[in-house]
Amino acid sequence: MALTATIEVNPSTVLINQQASATLTVSNSGGGAIDLLSVTPTAVFTGTAVPAQASVGLGSVPLSSGFVTSVPAGGDLVLSFSCVFFSPSTGIDGTGSGTYDIGAVILAADGSIFSPSADTVTVDPLPLPSSEL
Repeated sequence: MALTATIEVNPSTVLINQQASATLTVSNSGGGAIDLLSVTPTAVFTGTAVPAQASVGLGSVPLSSGFVTSVPAGGDLVLSFSCVFFSPSTGIDGTGSGTYDIGAVILAADGSIFSPSADTVTVDPLPLPSSEL
């Protein structure tokens, strides 16, 4: 396969409702350009210190509708999307972080479907005011 990808999310630790940015780099080691047909961001809730429901908003990857988005031969294409995490919410004592693995599923015109290794983001709850602890 000529295409590979990596993903990095910054910052790697956020508070609930804080936006993070994911940078997806698609690399082409082949001798010809390859068009991308779709890029779908993914988020998998991978754990929490206390039971919590998972909720995350993922932005869309800006592939131009009606235009060709290609990864050049021997080159890279850098795309980005935003992530906002709505859980875990503050636990009973103001503690309880969770983690998400952020990735993407990429479909290319050469028939390949692939994903980068996910990047992990830690989401901390909003702290309770000391008067409520």
